[in-house]
Amino acid sequence: MGPGLKAGFIWKKCWRPFFTLMFPLVLSVIFLWKGKKLTPDMDQTEVGIKQLKKQARAAFVVILMACYWVSECLPLPATALCPVFLLPLMGIVDTDEVAGCYLNSSVMVLLAGCIIAQAFEYSNLHTRIALKVACLVGAKVPMLLAGVMFTAMFLSMWMNNTSTTSMMVPILSVIMGEFEAGAVEAAAAAADAESSTRPSTMSINALEIKAQMEEIKKKNLAKTRRIKIMFLLGAAWASNIGGTGIITGTATNIIAQGAVSKMVERVKASTGFKDAKKCEHVLQISFLGWLEFNIVPMLLATILTWIILLVWFTGIPRCFKFRALTPVEQVETKELQKVTRNVEKAILAKYNQLGQITLHEILVLVIFSILVILWITGEMGEEGWMKEFKEIDKAYAEASIPAVLMCLFLFVIPKDLKYYKNFLNGGLTHGLKDPVLPWREVERNLPWGPLILIGGGIAISVAIRKSTLGSAIGRYLQESEALSKLPKEAYLAIILITVAFLTTIASNTATASILTPVLLELSTKKAVHPLYLVISATVSASYAFILPISTPPNAIVFDKSDMKQGEMALPGIIVTIVTNLVLYASIHTYCELIFKFNDYDDSCGPQ
Repeated sequence: MGPGLKAGFIWKKCWRPFFTLMFPLVLSVIFLWKGKKLTPDMDQTEVGIKQLKKQARAAFVVILMACYWVSECLPLPATALCPVFLLPLMGIVDTDEVAGCYLNSSVMVLLAGCIIAQAFEYSNLHTRIALKVACLVGAKVPMLLAGVMFTAMFLSMWMNNTSTTSMMVPILSVIMGEFEAGAVEAAAAAADAESSTRPSTMSINALEIKAQMEEIKKKNLAKTRRIKIMFLLGAAWASNIGGTGIITGTATNIIAQGAVSKMVERVKASTGFKDAKKCEHVLQISFLGWLEFNIVPMLLATILTWIILLVWFTGIPRCFKFRALTPVEQVETKELQKVTRNVEKAILAKYNQLGQITLHEILVLVIFSILVILWITGEMGEEGWMKEFKEIDKAYAEASIPAVLMCLFLFVIPKDLKYYKNFLNGGLTHGLKDPVLPWREVERNLPWGPLILIGGGIAISVAIRKSTLGSAIGRYLQESEALSKLPKEAYLAIILITVAFLTTIASNTATASILTPVLLELSTKKAVHPLYLVISATVSASYAFILPISTPPNAIVFDKSDMKQGEMALPGIIVTIVTNLVLYASIHTYCELIFKFNDYDDSCGPQ
């Protein structure tokens, strides 16, 4: 092995520990920063000097975690644990408060959502839903892609988007197997059609026919490969979009909710809280409010992504070409119809293998439906049932109450009908050992990484607030002549572009963790409704379609196929632009009716 190869081998093995040690050493120059005075005489007192130093220490922690997250020299959840020891050692936040960030009410909502998703997977209900939708829409490529995407979108609203994509991949493998087999048959038929169109005076030998068949086969397999990539990207990107649909859909939503809940606590405790009744719901992100806000952008983004994928990978549909089909195209169309029938048979056969719907699946569906009903009815204005417990003043704990309650039922209700038939003989006693969801399944499959990431994001927001680093950043932006003159609409456009860039090179969860507290402070300084900036950036963080590293669904489909990064990046750029434009338009149209952005004044902000 030459010196160059040896150096490359060593670098490949050692770059992670190298960057893990290098980043803190390089970033230590931040401690020389004097911070930003929030008042002209702030640095004249001992307290002021300490506060400026605290800003520098908080900046060190935030930038260090950002470097770790972007480079991934440490696993993302491992980086999210850094605040547990860094913030107390830096004198920014005490240990109990930091630890509380990792298991607060927002994290409990996501934990309950993950457990419900585990029940879907354990009962195999998610596979039944996906295959049933595929049977209903048929196997024509446009409709089948729509069925796959809308199924992935719906499931990822309630399940982890990583689990949704992982579940869709084997189903797509069965479908693609039928398409590949059909491509070979279509090649032979098309070669025969080509030879039959030639004049009878031309002699055709077997070698020429075989060469034609191989050429058409190669062309068909290339087309089938593009269709396969289209379906995989459709499933992954629809999962990303679907995660924005409800507040528990993805980790970035929970991070935003956790940061806003901390702000609400500050507002309630503030002596400058002028009109509590008026501001009671201004800053709240409820389950129903989020659903009302994002249901339209989610559906529009999915439909437009479906259209973009179809045009990009299959071209303009033949019905829009306004010309007669050639003999070869006519044969290809007939063969495609045959392939479509084979795919439909394969999907139906796979669905029939599931058998009749079981009591296990019904119980999961019933518990899930009750949870959704409780979430929606509990926050319906003044008539919601959660208002009956408003004297128990626990900010944003409401959504976690029905979520955890329904999860408990999963662990105590027997899953099979045989236990209920033997009720008099102690059947239920035996059934308690075989519930709808055994705890061992939760221990084995629960994704702890996203939960820790959320805790780390909330801890960062607390550190930025406690150290006044967020206020310092907001003051810098406020004093900038270029930025201070911009309207809020321009601010939002800049933020969406920034988020789109950051999610290309870093995890969307890491992006939301870093930006959310800064945007809350910026909204306070600019007297802009906090949710106007925060929920826009949060949703945009899930619109990460360009590279595999952006989201786990992207990484899964990239790994399960032979696609190149360019085949994901080029259509991904178009989808990112289009979906962010849909979001921007939605924020400034009907979302105004929900959140009253233009009626906001800073009397509802922390004083």
